[in-house]
Amino acid sequence: RRSGIEGKVLLSFTVLENGIIEDVRVVSSSGHKIMDESAKGAAVETRIDRKMSHRVAVRLPVTYKLQY
Repeated sequence: RRSGIEGKVLLSFTVLENGIIEDVRVVSSSGHKIMDESAKGAAVETRIDRKMSHRVAVRLPVTYKLQY
């Protein structure tokens, strides 16, 4: 918070039929490695509870914005 770092990361990943997320990539960097890695790590740890009949390709913007 003290450093005032804000930014937007664009992720790309695939959600498999069983809800597991794979192939997580940073498509567009925030310009701050710590934010990019944090967003990527959160996506990797996420599991979708709902089963799907096919794989789904996802592009997800993640915005880091400080609020005082």
